[in-house]
Amino acid sequence: MNERKRMISFLSFVGLAVLWGCAESPQKETELQGGVTRAWIGPEYWTNPLMNWRLSDGRIECIHGGLANEVHSLTHQLSDGDGDFVMEVKLGLLEREVESSGEPIFAGFKFGAVGHRNDYRSNIYHDIESGFAEELMQAPPLRAGITSIGQLVIGDTVSDKTLTPTDLEECRLRLEVSCSGNAVDVRLSAIRANGETETFKRSLEREALLGNVALACHPLADRSDKRRDHSDPDHSTFWFSDWTMEGDKFETNPDQTYGPILWSQYTLHQDTLKLMAFFVPMEDSASASATLEALSPSGWEAIATSKIDELSRSSRFRVENWDSSADRDYRVVYEWDNKGAPVKSYWEGTVRKDPKDKSSIVLAGLTCSHAELFPNRFLEENLLAQDPDILYFAGDQVYETCGGYGIVVANTMSEVPRASLNYLGKFWLLGLSFRELLKDRPSVMIPDDHDVFSNDLWGKSGAPMGGDLDTQDMRCFGGYRMHPEWVNMVEL
Repeated sequence: MNERKRMISFLSFVGLAVLWGCAESPQKETELQGGVTRAWIGPEYWTNPLMNWRLSDGRIECIHGGLANEVHSLTHQLSDGDGDFVMEVKLGLLEREVESSGEPIFAGFKFGAVGHRNDYRSNIYHDIESGFAEELMQAPPLRAGITSIGQLVIGDTVSDKTLTPTDLEECRLRLEVSCSGNAVDVRLSAIRANGETETFKRSLEREALLGNVALACHPLADRSDKRRDHSDPDHSTFWFSDWTMEGDKFETNPDQTYGPILWSQYTLHQDTLKLMAFFVPMEDSASASATLEALSPSGWEAIATSKIDELSRSSRFRVENWDSSADRDYRVVYEWDNKGAPVKSYWEGTVRKDPKDKSSIVLAGLTCSHAELFPNRFLEENLLAQDPDILYFAGDQVYETCGGYGIVVANTMSEVPRASLNYLGKFWLLGLSFRELLKDRPSVMIPDDHDVFSNDLWGKSGAPMGGDLDTQDMRCFGGYRMHPEWVNMVEL
């Protein structure tokens, strides 16, 4: 252990505040985009579930209640071993009309989130249930924050002192953590708008503190029924801004981002290329189309433009008279405004030549994709080693339980946009898991019953499913459970 770490361990909470006060000012996770409202926070973040969060003029807002609402940093993870870190965030109760049961709502930090393996993507689903997930779960993350009734919280302990409703309109949380061996010293400060501070501290034991850090907003009481077949009950929620983090306990990787282009997939038949690309949900003023370019001897050449569907966030390109006799590189191009500066994002792949001269064709078949092993690195790496000529996804790319949250039922057109975001957050887990495969070889993907949130018998010539659509007891009646526009979004 170096001298600095020994000093922090010895001085504990008293010296920790002094040492961090003398350190460089905290480094922002990223500057949030101002002047826009959209479901996608930015490349450095992952919101779970997607439909319960939004970026609004430089703030991250939790716009609907949920049992596991979290915003994870993709670029900052806690490393194993001894070390120290500090996080700060500004937050306040979000003004919105919602019936309150009076149940305390937690808002603040989670840290030390580890999934089935310590990967920044699997760590997002540290508490996922169903399938084999429970057998893969590791120690839950620690938490530190405030409640909607003004209590400070560290782990399972709440403070006696409370903040007032006026304090909760806007305050700043500062979290200071020192790790030495199995000892984790935690100091949480709530700084009011007038500068007055309430402090709460605890010493905890933890075999290892590593993995993701996140912002969270959900009921204070832990619940085990995260996976249900209906929307989460609503409750009071918070907004967040100016999230900063610093310390030698952090590992940073600025390349661990996603969006605005997520992945692509294509087919090539009789010299006709059909290529589909998927995008994050952008603000209303953002570009509504994308461009497909192909590499020629003279450089990149634009060959098609396609609008981005508002609900599915996908664009569909069709190119006739494609030369299928040779491999050809392509890229999808999308121009967007990144904090006032125009930026072009690219997603590249290769359209393979028609393998008609091969004596045998290798097909990789996949079906029934649950989410507990996201991002499926082991499976994708093995498939890449097999180098199939074509991919076939035979259905159930999505299950109602994917992502660790319930479905949003859309009975009316006004409910379709939120229900679509609910579906995309689940479907993205498949596309992002296999995008390295999808970009370089043709694929066929067909929906099955769970892809349209049904069970066993479905379709029935487009008829609506009878009975109570909020239950799962209609499997014998067939028909579609959701609004036709939502079904069309799934089947695009």
